[in-house]
Amino acid sequence: EPELNEAIPNDERDTTMPAAMATTLRKLLTGELLTLASRQQLIDWMEADKVAGPLLRSALPAGWFIADKSGASERGSRGIIAAL
Repeated sequence: EPELNEAIPNDERDTTMPAAMATTLRKLLTGELLTLASRQQLIDWMEADKVAGPLLRSALPAGWFIADKSGASERGSRGIIAAL
């Protein structure tokens, strides 16, 4: 896993797009790819993520539900995906 955080420019391993990530997350959270228990576990993990709090949660209206996952690399790149 540490090798995934390298973020080397033009690295062929870094080929996803935001729309593809959003589609995958939607399928994981609302589709039949996971069992109900596994889906709830994923949501619980994403709700518990505190890294993106200042970036996302602080900008949401009171009472909104958010489940997110963030990541960062050694070269300062950042990725965040969330379900509202």
